[in-house]
Amino acid sequence: KPELVCRPERGGCISPCLGPCRGPEGAGLGVRYNFSSQLAVTALYLAEQDTVSNPNSGNGLFNGNYSTGLQFNVKPVPNLHFAVTYLHAYFTQGSVNLSGSTGSPITRDPFNNLGAATRDSVGLQSHWNINDTFSLGGWIGYAKAYAQGIDSSADLWTWQGNFSIRDFVKEGATFTIAGGQLPRVSYVEGFTADRDTSHILEVEYSYPISRYILLTPGFYVIFDPNNFSENGNIWVGVIRTTFRF
Repeated sequence: KPELVCRPERGGCISPCLGPCRGPEGAGLGVRYNFSSQLAVTALYLAEQDTVSNPNSGNGLFNGNYSTGLQFNVKPVPNLHFAVTYLHAYFTQGSVNLSGSTGSPITRDPFNNLGAATRDSVGLQSHWNINDTFSLGGWIGYAKAYAQGIDSSADLWTWQGNFSIRDFVKEGATFTIAGGQLPRVSYVEGFTADRDTSHILEVEYSYPISRYILLTPGFYVIFDPNNFSENGNIWVGVIRTTFRF
């Protein structure tokens, strides 16, 4: 399963963190080659687990839902990282999920379940460690989707930015604020696009209780859920406890 590249300082792989860049995942093959400490390329092919184990026609490793792509990771200086991702995905009729279950029902399948669909996605991620205390990052993604068997296509967009402060109040603690636009269909031929735009704001604070316990309270709010301004905003509080052994 590919690693998230929303945080490129981790090294990264094909990025499923962008809604329109998520694709079927399961069994497959991934290869990463480091040309140098500044440049690496990752390639992968993944087929959805449920179809890989199904011997019937239209399933298997190459005949069902799949995603394949490339990612270039560039690190020109030690504290700055860029990643460019391309992903092609295929969805059979009845399983079209262009936004990786994020965004609105329209972003999931703007073609009203009338056939299979393909999607070509591109994404740009970046991360900058400004100094030992501050870091800045973000990504933007675009996807072009095509309905199979009918004359229609759709455009999807999403983006996110984040800012972190390390050793905030206490050594080892990190305060992070992030926000962006959830996946949105800006145009679809012959069908209805998203009318409005959903945005999300997230705040979290990772606080080390001890060497072995990390407490992370936070909250997030979704404005205009499902890309519909008449929907009420959604507020969610969360708390995560991490134990290290």
